[in-house]
Parts: sequence; structure tokens; C-alpha cells
Amino acid sequence: EGDVIELTFKPKGSGKQTKVVRVLTNDVSNPSQEIKIKANVISSVTVTPPAISFGRIALNQGATRSLTIKAPNESFELGDVKIFGDLRAKSSLTLNRISAEGVVPKLWRVDVAIDPSIDWGWYTGSVRVNGTVQDPADASPRPVTKTVGMNANVQGKVQASDSMFRLLSLPQGRDFQKNIRLSRA
Repeated sequence: EGDVIELTFKPKGSGKQTKVVRVLTNDVSNPSQEIKIKANVISSVTVTPPAISFGRIALNQGATRSLTIKAPNESFELGDVKIFGDLRAKSSLTLNRISAEGVVPKLWRVDVAIDPSIDWGWYTGSVRVNGTVQDPADASPRPVTKTVGMNANVQGKVQASDSMFRLLSLPQGRDFQKNIRLSRA
């Protein structure tokens, strides 16, 4: 005989995805069936690049890098864009819509500027983009968040060949050695 099976697909991430559901039956000649769900999931919003590396910044110079927010989903509404982490206190951002109202995909440009007064050192942080997307099957909008990591290496008249120890994992009781070359800029 037969029956109706209702499946709900909740994708994780975006891109091409395949999910398989195995249905067990009482049919002795064909006791199981597979139902494949294939989808190309398009993200409600993307942010490029996925990370910002300011690289080496000369002391008292500051620097600016840009991000692009792209929303191919016409129901996406941009909420706020904020900076977090070490870079929050010494950086700012400017948000500008670069696509016309009503045009899809919706596009915004985010310029992140590090203040020239930032002290010497290694800094990390992130830019967090918050918004909502309306699911036609749901009355309330669903929150969407994208986070982009950032780092900056501010150096002055004396520059270091490396500004952090990257040890990954070090066995207990083992010594390590790291050589860092200091030089005049």
C-alpha cells in the first residue's frame, strides 16, 4: 500500500548538499527505500572576504580594509554591523549601500579603519553582520549573523620578524625555541 511521509530539510551552511532518508517497510521483497534530498543552498547573506588581515601597519599610520555584504535573498533586512575584540576600541567602520533600493542582490560596502593612534602590538577582532530574513512559511523573521575575523600587526621604528608565538600543541615538559629578529624600520 502506501502512505504520506513529510520531510523537513534544515540545511547547515550553503552550497550543494545531499541528505538521505532510509525508509523501512514491511514489504519482504523490498524492505527499505532511500529518499534523496538534493539542494543547492544559497545563503541569505554572504560577506567577502571571509577574513581581514591588515598585515603589518606602520606605527601612527592606520589602515583601511573593505568588506562586501551581498544578500541574494530579497527578504533579507540588514540590522547592524559592529566591531568586536581587541580592535574595537581603536577602529571604526563605515557602512554604505552600493545597490539601488529594490535591486537584488542587495549590496553594501563596509570600510573598516584602524585609527593611527593605535599602540604597537598584535591585535585581533571581528566584524559581525546582523540581519533578518523572512521565511514565507513563518510569521516572524529569522535572525542571520555572519562574522568576519580580523587581525593587525602594528609596528614602529623597531620591527619584529614575528609578533606572536604559534605553538599549536606543545607536549608537557618540552622546551621550545623561537627566534625573532628585531630590526629598524
